[in-house]
Amino acid sequence: TFGYRILAKDPENINRVFQLAQLYYAAQNYEMSLRFSSIVVNKDSLKKQSAMELAALNLLGLKATDKAVELYKAMATEFNHPSYLYEASVLAYQTKKLDDCITILNTVLKDTTAQKQTIVMSRENAVGKVIKEEINLIAAALNILGVVSLEKENYTEAKKYFGNALAIQPNFILAENNLKEVVKKEEKAETEKEESKKHNKW
Repeated sequence: TFGYRILAKDPENINRVFQLAQLYYAAQNYEMSLRFSSIVVNKDSLKKQSAMELAALNLLGLKATDKAVELYKAMATEFNHPSYLYEASVLAYQTKKLDDCITILNTVLKDTTAQKQTIVMSRENAVGKVIKEEINLIAAALNILGVVSLEKENYTEAKKYFGNALAIQPNFILAENNLKEVVKKEEKAETEKEESKKHNKW
């Protein structure tokens, strides 16, 4: 109600509208934040990108993941920024839509502008401290393709993707750890196979 009263007094003050959208998001009132961020998207071309990013976060807060994926795709096209496709691929993976995830990531790999872009990724170190790292977008995309292949138990493909990610960014610790995980799972599968052969002989 307070937000609408402010709008009624000064409906063209888009800065105020966007501030309200941010405040509602901070208060976890995603529905109201989405309403105000949508107003900014439609009225202010300069703040459109930031408002769309906030709208996507609100959709996630409202558990409307499919709509968030579509919004990220639209943003990638409108702003020529394939990193938004990476965000969409992560959501597709999290909702177990693996084929959609692969399709989105393949689009990233074909995008020539993606080679020069980076994203910020977080990981925990050995003592549980969260570390943020700047990762090449192509390397990040290859890492997720490796994770998908690992989930499908296609170890050969997984190793290829993780290896390619590390070739682009050798200090990519997450991809390095994932590659080690593939090797462990592969060795375990091979051991189980050998044990099964011995068992069948008896």
